[in-house]
Amino acid sequence: METWKESQLKQLTFAKGIDAAYPILLRFAENLGFNYCAVSVTSPHRELHLDTLQINNYPKEWSTQYDQKNYGKIDPLIAHCNHSMMPIVWSQSVFAQTPQLWQGLQQHGLQHGW
Repeated sequence: METWKESQLKQLTFAKGIDAAYPILLRFAENLGFNYCAVSVTSPHRELHLDTLQINNYPKEWSTQYDQKNYGKIDPLIAHCNHSMMPIVWSQSVFAQTPQLWQGLQQHGLQHGW
C-alpha cells in the first residue's frame, strides 16, 4: 500500500469524532480521484429513533433537491447499504428503478461513486 494511503487510513482510524474524521476522509477521497465525499450513518432498526448523520461536500443545489424530493426513501445506494457492508459502484444499472435520481446526480456533477 502506498505510504499516503496508510498514513491517511491510520489518521482516520484514530480520529476522535466526525469533525476530525471527515476532513481526513475527504482528503483520502480526493487523493483517489473523487471530487466529492459523503458519509451517512443511520440505524437500520425502526424502533430506534436516532437522527441520521449526513455530512458531504456535494453541491448545495443537489443536497436541497435530494431533501425536497425525499430521494433518501428511494435511493438504491441507501437500500444496498442497509443490507450489505460490501461497497457498491455507482452505475446507471444501479439506478434503473430510479432514473430521476440518476439523472439528478449526473446534472450536478456526481457521475461516479463508490
